[in-house]
Amino acid sequence: MAAALEDEEEQGHTVGQLLDFRTAFDGSVFEKYHVLPLQLATLDAGEVVKRPPFIKIGQFLLQPGNLDLLKGHREVFMNEFVKFCNSQGTAVNMSDCRDAVDVAADYMSVFGLLEEGEGSGDTSKDLRRRMMGCDADPYSALQGGIVLAVCMVEFALSDSMRLLGRTFSRSGIDVTHECDETLARKLFDFCRAGALYKDFMAINTLVQLIDFDLVGIDGQCFSLRMMLTIRPYLCDGWSVDVRDRQMGTLIATGAGEELFDAIFDGLPDHDEICNEVFREIDGGRTVLIIRNGNVVKERYKPHGDVPTVLTRVTTSADSSSSRFYKLGDGWVLDEDEAVRLYFEDCCSRAIISTSNVGEEEMKSLYHLRQASFVKEKGDSISYCGKSEFERLLPVAASLAYLYDGCVSRRVYSSFDSVVQHFRLRTSSQQESQQRDFQQIQKNCKRFHRIFKGTCWESLPEDLIVRIMEMVVQPPRHIVLPPKSA
Repeated sequence: MAAALEDEEEQGHTVGQLLDFRTAFDGSVFEKYHVLPLQLATLDAGEVVKRPPFIKIGQFLLQPGNLDLLKGHREVFMNEFVKFCNSQGTAVNMSDCRDAVDVAADYMSVFGLLEEGEGSGDTSKDLRRRMMGCDADPYSALQGGIVLAVCMVEFALSDSMRLLGRTFSRSGIDVTHECDETLARKLFDFCRAGALYKDFMAINTLVQLIDFDLVGIDGQCFSLRMMLTIRPYLCDGWSVDVRDRQMGTLIATGAGEELFDAIFDGLPDHDEICNEVFREIDGGRTVLIIRNGNVVKERYKPHGDVPTVLTRVTTSADSSSSRFYKLGDGWVLDEDEAVRLYFEDCCSRAIISTSNVGEEEMKSLYHLRQASFVKEKGDSISYCGKSEFERLLPVAASLAYLYDGCVSRRVYSSFDSVVQHFRLRTSSQQESQQRDFQQIQKNCKRFHRIFKGTCWESLPEDLIVRIMEMVVQPPRHIVLPPKSA
């Protein structure tokens, strides 16, 4: 762990304060709402593929002679590609350029475009013709280049871990003992399966895996896995697939505006709550539905302290939510004023009336809204039932903000503001390393107990530690602030 932290420090991260999953959520907003976060894994292909080299490699390949250059002189092609990017005023990372060139070469080889054979004498023109199915002259290099770039990147993500690994990150406790490659592939396959336009949408969708437990009033934990998908550049809601982490049973689903056909499947026509929800659907709305109520009743015993009176939770576009105020503004919205604005917003939308919600209940509703995940200002969440369990799913989804992506940056001004908003406990590097050391000591004592009376009992502690490192997954519980923090 110490080596890992030192590596992060060399890369420019701030390691003075970090989040350690073992202690970060004690006394937090998540604990208040009975959510025990365990692991966050993220696949953000858009963060990589939108970098200039991956966008421009297709356009460059379609220029006369460049495919032949890639075929016979890879380094010359590489140098010319860098010049091409620079000539368009684009500052490029050499590692990105090299990866983009390698992706292009692999793609062309697999599809036979780097093989010797008959053609027009201009393999770049042949490539345009093969892509479009006709003479590609009417197509601009920009249009054809974008299409080709999307095809190549999708191929690279599907075919190997090299590029996929760059889009993947994880932190927390590896409760299911899955390696990085397994989780990354699982996230990408899930993303592709749910994408409206398959390959293109898959590489422009942020997908996050959240392992968490919901702790019932009886102290029992309902182990769950949430797959959260977000299309950052579309004005729609976010989508979730929630399953029993042990059995894989589908527990709940949620979808944004463009995925409602899937939500309608299996819903009873006579369900008045659902019908009312769907009649009012607009952009930025996410609809949550419990798919297996019997399992929920069996596995989660509600506390009764989570307000369930509203069937819709809104985030006002005029920023009545204090989370959208930047820390640098020098002014923080008073909570009483924020509650009043939220109350007025709910009344104006006919979600509540002045007669059915008291002051304290309104505060509880406001606090729940503040703890719930939103993609951006103006989003809303609709519930098809009145269960406490249903209201806690968006709270668990808020763990996604720990990933420093475009969604987190839209809602919060900095990593520190996420920490403050959810009342997370930070740790120093030394404190985290001390916890690691204590865990190592426990593991060694356990090793001695298991192998007592055998030749293994007398092994030196440093050798036991080495053995444990080979058998047990390495620690992944640290969340570091982004470089800009």
